[in-house]
Amino acid sequence: MTVKITMAVDYLDLVWHSEELFDEAKIDNFVAQCAEKGVDELQWRVSALGDLLYHSSTPDRYRKDISNIEAPNAHSGRKALTEKLNTIMESFDPLEAACRSARKHGLRIVPWLTLFDDHGPLGTGTSSFVRSNPEKCWKAYDGKGCLPGILSYAWQESVEFRMKQIRELLDYDANGIYLSNRTHSRPPEYNLQAKNYLEENPESNMREFNQKNPSLLPNAIRTAIHQFGFDKPAVDAYLKQYGKEASPDDMDWWRFRGKYFENFLKKVRYEVDKKGGVLGFGLRFTDRDEEHTASLSGLNFFPENFFDWESYLTNRIIDEAHYKVDSQTAFPELYPETACTKPEQRMGWFWLGTRNFDERKEIGLRVLKAVEDNSIGGVVLFEAHSPLYYDKRHWDWIKIFRGQ
Repeated sequence: MTVKITMAVDYLDLVWHSEELFDEAKIDNFVAQCAEKGVDELQWRVSALGDLLYHSSTPDRYRKDISNIEAPNAHSGRKALTEKLNTIMESFDPLEAACRSARKHGLRIVPWLTLFDDHGPLGTGTSSFVRSNPEKCWKAYDGKGCLPGILSYAWQESVEFRMKQIRELLDYDANGIYLSNRTHSRPPEYNLQAKNYLEENPESNMREFNQKNPSLLPNAIRTAIHQFGFDKPAVDAYLKQYGKEASPDDMDWWRFRGKYFENFLKKVRYEVDKKGGVLGFGLRFTDRDEEHTASLSGLNFFPENFFDWESYLTNRIIDEAHYKVDSQTAFPELYPETACTKPEQRMGWFWLGTRNFDERKEIGLRVLKAVEDNSIGGVVLFEAHSPLYYDKRHWDWIKIFRGQ
């Protein structure tokens, strides 16, 4: 079996961790290393908390005023990161440079766009559309608020906002596009408590807040699931078709509600097919691993039955889906809905993070087991800065997954 190896590149992290400017030369050097080590494809992140890290014609192209960056509670070094990103975005287009280098070194590359991340922690990266249309985020069942930054694709305006970005990205010399449902957005009650805490403790920060309130975010997420997504176009259509009001515990409602997102994906599929590329989707933050789902980075606001992954794959709405496979539960048991899909449609996600090789070994071996069982047809290595700066032995995972 041929195992596909994808390197998921968060370019913002490469810039953050590099003391020197991660410019075109550094991008080319990094891509060359990926090719030399045996990577097949690059998944290049182009969006972060509502900002676009490529030369977009939309208002969301990354531009930051650094004059007030070092505000109370700001992340240390944030000003330096902002200055570096401003310099990069003024000097060259990092996505174009990455695509050019990928072609030079014989790698495939797909831009990586997040679909539900238009707000960021406490609204630090709100996109232009959400700023102008906060009501187009997932609306609460009681009508008293929205999930900030969790865009609702039941609204045609939301679809068009995102499709404009997608059409731009498909014009690059790439091999398609990869979409992700990762989000840094937080439930409203969590945001309010965090904001109050930071105002009362100007010398503190979000890390300290979360350490003092370890159960606040997981509990807020559990409360939010099933309580948001009651957006007027979908609610009205559901009442008309079923003759009943949408309610949080009605699975018919969530399957109906999910069709709006499926229709959005079909629009993306159409645009991808015009370019002859592939469409991948990352669902690693909607898995069954509750510990990860409730973590700071792995938020899951989406109710069961909202995404119909098997249908997306078997009907070729998407070409491949990326799954988190480091749970001790066997892959077929964790994702029974993948039974009718092909191995090459299932990619296993493996986080390298800031850990060393030995600390990731146990989880890496679980991913290897999924490879050997033919449960997945490839592995996505995330984050790219780890083998560059933290532990170069991470490159060895490529050989391990290939059985070398």
